[in-house]
Order: sequence, then structure tokens, then C-alpha cells
Amino acid sequence: MRTMQWVVAAALLAAGGTVCAQDEGKAPWEEYDKLIDKRSAITSLGPDLFGDNVDLNTGALSFSATDVGVPGNNGLAVAVGRRYSVENHGANRDIDGYDLPFADWDLDVPRISGVFATTWHDQRCSGATQPPAVKVSDKYFQPHEYWQGNQASLPGGGEMLIGSASTTRPATGGPWRWTTDGQTWFSCLSAIQNGSGEGFLAITADGTRYWFNRMAQYVEAKLKDKNSNGVPIYLPRRRNVLYATRVEDRFGNWVTYTYTNAYNAPARLTAIASSDGRGITLGYNANGKIGTVNDGTRTWQYEYASVGTGKSTLTGVVLPDGSRWSIDFAAFSEAGIDYNKNTDPGDFVRNCFNPGDILNKTSVVGTISHPSGATGTFTVFPKRHGRSNVPALCGNYSTPYNDPNDDVAYYPINWDSYSLTRKQISGPGLATNAWTYDYSSTVTWFLPPSGGGHPVCQDSNGCEAPQCTDDSCAGTALTTVTAPDGSWTRYAFGNSYRYNEGKLLRIQKGTGSTPLHTERIEYVLAQSGQPYPTPIGDSPQARGNAFTSEYIRPQKRREIVREGSRYINEVEQFDSFARPLRVRKYSFATGGSHVDPPSSAPSLNVPASSGGSFNVSWAEVNSATEYRLEQSKDGGGWVQVYSGSGLSKTLSGLGNGTYDYRGLACNAGGCSGYSATRTTVVTVPPSGVPVLSAPATDSDGAFTVSWPAVSAATSYRLEQRKDGGGWAEIYNGSGLSKNVSGLGSGTYDYLGRACNAGGCGGYSEMKTTVVSAPVPGVPVLSAPQSANTNQDFTVSWTDVGSVTHYELQSGDGSAAGWATIYTGTATSRIQNHRFEGEYSYRVRACNANGCSAFSTARKVSVVGGGGGDPLVAEPVSSQDEQPQPSEGDGE
Repeated sequence: MRTMQWVVAAALLAAGGTVCAQDEGKAPWEEYDKLIDKRSAITSLGPDLFGDNVDLNTGALSFSATDVGVPGNNGLAVAVGRRYSVENHGANRDIDGYDLPFADWDLDVPRISGVFATTWHDQRCSGATQPPAVKVSDKYFQPHEYWQGNQASLPGGGEMLIGSASTTRPATGGPWRWTTDGQTWFSCLSAIQNGSGEGFLAITADGTRYWFNRMAQYVEAKLKDKNSNGVPIYLPRRRNVLYATRVEDRFGNWVTYTYTNAYNAPARLTAIASSDGRGITLGYNANGKIGTVNDGTRTWQYEYASVGTGKSTLTGVVLPDGSRWSIDFAAFSEAGIDYNKNTDPGDFVRNCFNPGDILNKTSVVGTISHPSGATGTFTVFPKRHGRSNVPALCGNYSTPYNDPNDDVAYYPINWDSYSLTRKQISGPGLATNAWTYDYSSTVTWFLPPSGGGHPVCQDSNGCEAPQCTDDSCAGTALTTVTAPDGSWTRYAFGNSYRYNEGKLLRIQKGTGSTPLHTERIEYVLAQSGQPYPTPIGDSPQARGNAFTSEYIRPQKRREIVREGSRYINEVEQFDSFARPLRVRKYSFATGGSHVDPPSSAPSLNVPASSGGSFNVSWAEVNSATEYRLEQSKDGGGWVQVYSGSGLSKTLSGLGNGTYDYRGLACNAGGCSGYSATRTTVVTVPPSGVPVLSAPATDSDGAFTVSWPAVSAATSYRLEQRKDGGGWAEIYNGSGLSKNVSGLGSGTYDYLGRACNAGGCGGYSEMKTTVVSAPVPGVPVLSAPQSANTNQDFTVSWTDVGSVTHYELQSGDGSAAGWATIYTGTATSRIQNHRFEGEYSYRVRACNANGCSAFSTARKVSVVGGGGGDPLVAEPVSSQDEQPQPSEGDGE
């Protein structure tokens, strides 16, 4: 079991990010899709002459073809097949997937494989079930980071599990340590043909044995991380494959496979032979790719095209009669999803719950032409898929400051992969037909038990335990396929973590908006109390959805509704191998219904924070007649707080805490999966009020208003009014006092409130200060006795302090002759006059309490004359506001 601590990521995705160039390594979240089983419902829709297969759950597209098959006197195959999968090659698209026996197509023969760093350890069968941690620089890459378990490709294959003690093993041979959900068992071979370490001996449910003892290796994308200094580091990896060299049925018939490659090189199969005389030989071209296949009388030829240094793609298969397959999958082989990757830890572009923004959201197209002349055109597009009810466990989380860009979901919550969106068939004499594919999935997660002062999760706290174990909370993934005639088929798959993942739940067929045919499928999903073992085995790689392989979940009921009638097939009893022992079939001529649960969950809107009263709302969901809202406080149990047809719920009176909300859309057919969880942090406003202190009187308009701390308060607000007028907020902060100044005479009232993230409490008792402040003193004015016309001179005055402005007047000396020529804070003014005469000046100082008396007037005699420097009686003031030239009076 894991010993590393995993934690819940706290930061959500924020906008922004720096676009980076293509990198040479894959980040862990770029491989989430490899941890998810893609065997939910593999099928080909429409004519399947191209060997195409699509996983209807995720849209994963693959192709398989058996070019050469020699029939014989027993059921063992003597054949050469090839297989192609459209994958996300990511940062390693320049090398990844080009070293296969058919260049970018794999050789489809029995094998066991896994990704290692870089070599599979020798005790691969009898020893440790996981590979070791690998140190690069000062960081250890754990096996759950670089390895996705071991897969067996043969009839009855799948992920290799450690068989449980209660699971029935083969009666002879062994010891049988490993198994698959297809009831294939594996024991150990002491050696392999071309290297060190152990091999595997497999036996399938029908008694056929496989000897896996020929090793080969292929390039796999490096894994990227950073060391403790933030420097990028890379873990080299190789896909290790053990090929079967012998297959033998329970009657003694056998087939052998001859390989000539070294253990660390790609496979080089040269011959297949059987006990009944059948045989196939393979030839290779100068680049080491399969060039010919011969069955003794006929030859198949393989053609390739270069797509870069050391890279080639399979372009044609020439059949013995001269007809050919033409293939153009070069774009598929180069396909890679690029993400917005940041360079600044504060620049959030992704997190544990969001793999990030895809930069190259473009379709990728490949074509293949059948020997008959028909051409298939296949289009894939990066799609995001997800699971529901997944534990929110995140690696690389750090406290107190976390960079969400490097957080890794221990259990993948959502992921991006290339999904089939369109299939088209055309050709001579054929009308062009196209099928389209659309996907959607419920994505939800939950917070597992926590501790340590942070949302930390450890194995002992039950992090892995599923939260949802019934249909009322389980989410779904929907795939809709539209045929050339406009008819559609909709598939609903379960996607609830460790409950109904990957199970086909519902099939609907119809035209327009009307379903004409509905199938509902139910399974035995209980994890105990069955006549067969639960589980049948344990996956060494616990991060994926190995539950789908570990637990047998047989179909127990299928109901078909067509034209108002119902047809039901029920299994009433299973045996120890989960095989039906008793089946009941019946039908009803009436009572059939096409009502289906809403296909999507409501999308909730909640405030990020609240004082305890707020509104939760959601958009209307198609076909829903009822909505249910559930609430959980501080990670506790869920409680339903609303059920009805409305689109909102008002909540009030909530105490401090973290409140999670999730919703369901329901109708007569049932309920959708749960919506994504939304969270509100409730902080109740302080119940106390600040007790203000302020002087009863003041003589200069400057004093302090203060208050003691109030429990639960994080900030305080202070309001002021003068002489019974309107209130104005003069302070909002975390301090416990406010200095006021510059107040004029009057009566000043004060009120305070204590606040936090939830809001503010009530107002304090009002405090009043009466200000009786003096007016400023009288400034002393200076001016020259005389000046020439058109010549600047300066009028200045002393700074008396505690002023808001000065008023300078000019006149002829009479009471009615004064006019204000300047108002401001400067203590000087430049003047000039164009006409001869006598000009008088006076000044006074003002503040909020009033103005002083005017200074003694100074008279300036202006006489005719020319040029020269201006007459200056006082130095020009150094106040911030410099005096400006001005026309004199009397012009």
C-alpha cells in the first residue's frame, strides 16, 4: 500500500498563464487517461470494413487488421495482425510510437506489457508487485507516477491482478499468483529467452497455455518534474513487452513464435509455426520494419513513407492479388495535446481538479482505403472526460503556500484525450455517409477524511473508500452517435468511482427528440455477500480504476421498451464464477415508458463567502421536474435541504464553517448524477460592537478616536458627521484607532462597527467631540514701493501655519475697491502692470474655522520706464504651488 501522504488542493484555477514551447517530457497529469480502463464498450458503428473500433465511453479510436491468417485443424491461430491506436503523443510526438514492428502500427500477437524506468525488474513474476522508486537528482519518482500496471493482451486478458485467496485457481500447475478479470491465471517461468529474470506461464479459462518469455522494449515518453531547486528533471522510460513464444491448447496442439531481437530492442518476429504444419515467415526492410509476410504460397508487402529523421509511417499493404490497403495516419501519429504551461509559480494555469487549458484544440484527420476502393475518413478532437464521486487527493501540495500548477490528482478526476467525433465513408458508387459522435460526463469529487490541521489524507483515514454506492448519487457519461439518416443512438455509462464505472447503463434509439427504443441494464454492484469472490484480485497500481477489473459485476437485469411494450430478462441466481444459474424472461404488452432521467446535473451557483445568509441557484435542466439540493458542513455527511421544482434555495442562520453543496435533477425516470460540488465559507459577523473613545472637546481640530479589539473582528469601520449632517465613512481597516485632523469648529459625532469576511456587526454607541478651533493669525505682507510698467515684481507674505488657503486682494485703497486676485496655499505672487498708477495689496489666512483679518495694505507705485530686472521685496516662496505671472488690476 502507499505510504506517501496525499492532500486536497486548496487553490482553484485562476486566469492567465504563460504559453510555453513544446517540451520534451510529459507532466504527470498528461497521462491521466492511461490510468482509466478503455474497455467499457468497444464496438464499430456503421460498416466496419476498415477494422475500426471506438470505445463508446471515451471515444478512443483504434484499428485492427489480420492481414494473414492460415486456417488449420485446430482452433489455435496462425496469423499476423496489426493494431493502431490514436493516442496523445504529447511532448514526445517526435519519437513516440515510431519504433513498432509496422513503424506506427503494432504487431498484434499475444504479449504482456508495462511501462518501466527503464527495465522490468528480474523478479517480475514472483517478486515485488510494483517496480521500485527511481531517484533522479534529489527527487524520487514513485512507481505510481511512471507505471500504469501490467496488461496482458490475449483472450481473457486485461490488467494483471494479484489473485485473492478466495478465488478458484486452476487445479494443476502453479503456483498461480496473477489473474485477470477474464479468469486467465499466471504462474512463473524461471527464465526468458533473451535476457535475465523471469517470464510468465498463462492459462486461460478454456485451458490454453501461453509461454511469455521473449522480451522487447519500445520508446516511451519521459516523465518530467522538478528537483528541490526548481530545475526540470526527466525520468527516461521504456515500454517492456514479454511476447509469447509458445501457445498450446488442452489437447496438445501448439503454435510457436520465433523472435531474433535483443531484450532491449523492438520485437523482430521471423516465423510462426504450428503442430499441424501451418507456417508464416516475416521479412524486414533496411529500417528494421516488417516488409513482407509469406504463408508459404502467397506474399503480402508493406510500404512505408518517411515522416522525419528515423521516423516512418505505414502507408500501404499490398495483397497477393495486387490489390491494396492505402493508409494515411501520419497526422494521427504526430498528434499531441499541448497545454498552457507556466513559468511563474504565482501564475495559475491548472490545478489538481483541472489539467489546464489546451492550446491546440484542433481536429486531427486520418484516412484508410479498403482494397475495394471505399475510403474511411476519421476525425478525432481533444475532449475532456471525467469521473464522479472521486476522492480529492492531490500530490505535490505544500503548506503554507502551494503552487497548484504542479499538483497531481492521485485518482484522476478528469483528463483529456483524442476522441472520435466523425466517421465518413465514401468511394466509387457509394453515397458519402457520415456518423458523428458527441460526449459529456458528470465530474464530481469529494473531500476525504482529513487531519493535521490541513486537508491531509492518509491510508488509515479511509481515503480510498467510495462515498457513493447507489444509483441516486452515481454520475454518468453520455455518448450520442448520429447516423447518416439523422437517427441517433445514445449510450449512458456509469462513471462513479468504485461503483458503476464503465458499465453500460442505458441505450436509447430515436429520431428527432423522440426515443423509439430504450434499454436499461442493471448489474450486481454489491462488493460483498455474493456467491463469487469479491474481489477476485488486487491491482498493484491503485491510482487507476482497477476496481473495474478487481470486482466481477455481472448483469442481473435488462429491460427493453419498444412501442409501449416491455421485455425483461432477469438473472435470479449466479454460481461461484458469476455465471447465471437461473434466468427469468417475461414481457408486458403495456406499461412501457420512454421517460429517462435528466441527462445532466444542475450547475450550481453559490457565493464564495457569506455571513450566514445567501442564495443557492441553478439553471433549468432539460426534462427535469424536480431538483434536490444537499448540504455538507465541514466535510461531514450530506443532508438534503431542498426538494422542489424551483431554481433556487435561500439559506439563512448558518454558523461559521465550510458548506459544500451538490444538486440532482430528477423526473419520473429517476435522477441525474450529482452536480459538481460548490463551496461557501460562512463567517458570521462579529456579535460585539466597538466601544469608542474620543475627547468631549477639542481646540485645534486634531485628535484620536480609538476602540479596543472586538472578538472575531478582522476590520473596523468608523463613520463621522458634522453638526447633525450626513454620515461619511472615514476609516476602514484592521487598526484600533483613527487620527483625525484639520477639523473646523463644530460638533462631530462618531459611530463604529466591527467586521469580518461575513459582514459587520451593529453600530457602537455614538461619541461626540465639540471642536472650538481658532482662526489663523494675520500674515505680514511685503511688496516693493515702486515698479516700472511691464516689469514683474513679487508680492509675498509670511506663512502663519494651520491654514487651508490664503486670499490676496488688490485695489485702489478704498473700501469698495478691493478684488480677490489669488486664492491658494502659496505665500507669494508675481505681478506686473502695463499702466502707471498706484496699486494696493492685502492678504489674509483662512482655515476651516474662518479667516484672519487682512494684513496691513502695501502700496506699489508703477511708473513709466523700460526693461530691467523685476523689483523683489521678499524671496519667492518654496511652497509646492509656485506663483504664476498675472495681469494687474485697472487695465
